[in-house]
Amino acid sequence: MWQPDSLSSVWSSPWQKLSTFQWTTSIGGYSWPSLLVWSLGVVVLFWLVLAVVSALQQWLVNMYRWLFTPCYKNIPFAGKPDNLSWWRYLLYGHASFAAMMAPPSEIASWFLRTRDALHSEIFSYCFMFLAPRIALVSPEAAKHVMVKNVRNYVKPPMVRQGLSNLLGNKGILLAEGDDHARQRRIILPAFHFDALVHLGPIFRTQGRLVVERWLQQQAAAGKTTSVDVHLDMTQVTMNVIALAAFGYDPMTDSGQELYRAYREIFTQRPPSRILSLLFSLLPSWLLRSLPLRLIRRQQRNVSLVKRKVTEIVQKRREEYEACAIMSEKESTKPPKRDLLDLLVAARDPEMEKKSSHLPWLTEEEITSQALTFMAAGQVTTAVLLSWTLFELSIHPRAQDKLRKELETLAATTLEENDSMSQDARLVEKLDKLEYLDAVLRESLRLHPPVLFVTRQAVQQDEILGFPISPGAIVNIPIVALHRDPQQWGEDADTFSPERFIVGRGAADAARQQHHPMAWLPFLYGTRACTGQRFAMLEAKTILFELLTRVSVRLQPGCEVKGYGMVSVPRDVHLQVFDLYKE
Repeated sequence: MWQPDSLSSVWSSPWQKLSTFQWTTSIGGYSWPSLLVWSLGVVVLFWLVLAVVSALQQWLVNMYRWLFTPCYKNIPFAGKPDNLSWWRYLLYGHASFAAMMAPPSEIASWFLRTRDALHSEIFSYCFMFLAPRIALVSPEAAKHVMVKNVRNYVKPPMVRQGLSNLLGNKGILLAEGDDHARQRRIILPAFHFDALVHLGPIFRTQGRLVVERWLQQQAAAGKTTSVDVHLDMTQVTMNVIALAAFGYDPMTDSGQELYRAYREIFTQRPPSRILSLLFSLLPSWLLRSLPLRLIRRQQRNVSLVKRKVTEIVQKRREEYEACAIMSEKESTKPPKRDLLDLLVAARDPEMEKKSSHLPWLTEEEITSQALTFMAAGQVTTAVLLSWTLFELSIHPRAQDKLRKELETLAATTLEENDSMSQDARLVEKLDKLEYLDAVLRESLRLHPPVLFVTRQAVQQDEILGFPISPGAIVNIPIVALHRDPQQWGEDADTFSPERFIVGRGAADAARQQHHPMAWLPFLYGTRACTGQRFAMLEAKTILFELLTRVSVRLQPGCEVKGYGMVSVPRDVHLQVFDLYKE
């Protein structure tokens, strides 16, 4: 019996099943194991040849772009780093410093050092296989791309392909031009403050549940315990999205299945350099056929998420249409319970009168919006809460100051009695707390959920005097703008919420006078995140529930890292202390 033990950690279960099969026959004098090994070798050789051909093709295409795209002749070039060998440079370019292969702080440092060395806020550099990129390390350059000439800069094909795999093709995140403007106008009312403030009971309940779980774990252990903060924040934000956006119980088997799928999609560690090369070289249809655990698991999770969300949207659409018929007979309006109801019911009467564009969302568009809200709404807030708790755990003075502000609000809110529910009133007041807002803004500055904005020019343009050719790909390193000493002062790498509080004296004036486009965690202009108000209100309310009940400290010896295009904190373990027992 043949057992390929050395492959068991790489190849998925079909190969393990083959390994237990009793081989008793042969063909042409060759045993089945020999034939299988030979066939496997042919397949691997085919992949290698295809990878090499693809690499050569990409090098040739990229060299053609460098030589014959006019704008690259006029833009300063970063050059090969001295500490990088030529073979690694040909394969990875500057991606070892300027992409998800490096921690966010190192990425920011490389962009800022290169800008200062070249004395230019715009410079070109190489991505994998020497693919040309143009870095815009300037708030004014970012403003040009995201505000002044936003329609000339679209998401490049590789970005669209990566996002559409999970979010569908018809959502606002991938829409461009008039279609984006139409969807944004229809969707925005669902995220109005008046609609979000009444989600306060959901925010508060989920915050209390995570605190109770922490304290129960501590009581059961009989000593101070540590928690994996990002794992818990992923769970709580997933619960909030499930209840507030989709109105389904996240604690059911179906809800837990969906949570586990999202957790695996967004919290798995980034692939190795070899797999990164493989993903860059091989076509998507071939990658999907590879029997690698990583790929198969991702495919399974993405398929599950799409199926579940599609079922939820279809069911809700049927319910809305049935309610609409009943309401028309009874001259009443269909009920609106959550964000999905608002999307299904969304209409723009002005657009219906004055424009030929469809004034409502199609079912495919609603499904894509739902997938976007489920992913972006959950991941962004989980990352924000995790990094904020981490920063507060190593800055006890800031944690104590924030707790004092929250406890003062809690005391005054309890004394009030008006028509608005207490939870809604609390959320409304939390939104106005100065130091709470500053803490979250500072956390987003140091740890933006998305590290880059990548766009492709449609037509000839000019940015800060440099020509930009059609097809050129520009990259705005948000993580570098957020840590730029020119914008934030010499302490740009330090956690200091006070920099967002106006009127703290002349000493802090320089730190407060940053360019509006130097802070871009939710992007800016018409491409700004539609759900940013939802994320901030949710984070503020959950922090209120946590910090008025417990204090947090970083577990001794804990080494915290952040990797990936979505800056997910890895291995953040915090010690939790009950305030009422200290």
